[in-house]
Amino acid sequence: MVSSTDPTASPLSRKRTERFSPSPGDDRPSDSKKLRALVSSRSFAEDLKAKPANNIALAGPHIDVIGKVDCKQALVFQLVDSGMRVLVIVQNLGGSVQDFLRRQQVMAMCLAELAGGKYLELNEDERLSHNQTEFIIDREDLIIQPSQGQWKFADSVPLRILSFDIETNVPLNNTFPNPRNDSAIQIGNIVQEKGDTTRSYRVIFTLDGCSAIAGAEVRSFQTETAMLSAWRQFLLECDPDIVTGHNIACFDFMYLITRAKMLGIHDFACLGRLKDRNTEVVEQLDSSGWQHAPVLPGRLQFDTLQYFKQRGKDVGCSLNTLAARYLGSNKESDVDYTIINRLQGGTNDDRRRLAVYCLKDCDLVLRLLFSEQNMCIEEAVTAARQSKSCRPFGSFLS
Repeated sequence: MVSSTDPTASPLSRKRTERFSPSPGDDRPSDSKKLRALVSSRSFAEDLKAKPANNIALAGPHIDVIGKVDCKQALVFQLVDSGMRVLVIVQNLGGSVQDFLRRQQVMAMCLAELAGGKYLELNEDERLSHNQTEFIIDREDLIIQPSQGQWKFADSVPLRILSFDIETNVPLNNTFPNPRNDSAIQIGNIVQEKGDTTRSYRVIFTLDGCSAIAGAEVRSFQTETAMLSAWRQFLLECDPDIVTGHNIACFDFMYLITRAKMLGIHDFACLGRLKDRNTEVVEQLDSSGWQHAPVLPGRLQFDTLQYFKQRGKDVGCSLNTLAARYLGSNKESDVDYTIINRLQGGTNDDRRRLAVYCLKDCDLVLRLLFSEQNMCIEEAVTAARQSKSCRPFGSFLS
């Protein structure tokens, strides 16, 4: 296990936007280039205008008000379908957590039941997490239901998914950005619930002013410190079950955490549901080398770059190539990484152009997750269920 907050670590890397047409003299362009030549060049700003109104409810807690829970009634997790998130503290495990899970044959996404009259709800000042409520129960009274029949995991469970992407200043020599020197300048976000692509909440966090974007909320900040602090608070408030993005494991998460540490935002890395528990990065060794799997306590991390790379879904795994192949779409073609600094240092309209580019990346990731050709989350859950070891969800992507 390694720390993800060391500012002296080697520079992070990120694949840059690929060109959309063959190079001069290239009479045998690659398949990915051929695909990109066929996709529409319509701006995502036009697509946003046609989308349903921004659903502000997805920007906050799963439910606004929680009534007092009747602890005399049995509580089955899946039946709490209003969206309430809970933490259950199990006492007297009789060994380690891993031993307990193995003895109880706990499978990924299985259903658990708290026996009526056997659990207690904790007061707010006693809680260990940011969850909306917490219970305490003895291990003998926690019932793990078999994943079959009425207890089989249903796709309708309303998992809330946050897709995010960051933009940073680019070094003058156009090399990869380094968090020790280059600021984070924008963070794009789209929140949806699994199975419901008609409702979403779209917001861009941007350093300095930005013109309005139809179909999205714009939040502008004068300092990078203010922007990063506000984004962390936003993540806690929208409370996603799954956080996704393209190359977020090796770039976006580690970049933001490193920048926040350098700026003195001491609580920034606490991005999970447990209070005072920082995000950590597990390195998983497989046949292709070390893969990073950020662990956000209480949340699942799903990196589409790792998924497509490790599952052998495609030889070319850039977001542009994958979107062209599976979605018939592409990134915003009028923004190249070499002009990011100019756009950021320009007018509010220039920063709007960059913000649309950032939001488009978030949208492409969600569309890849929900595409019928891939069934990304379902495959990861199946792999987790077939494993006999207790590993982070993100590690199954490798």
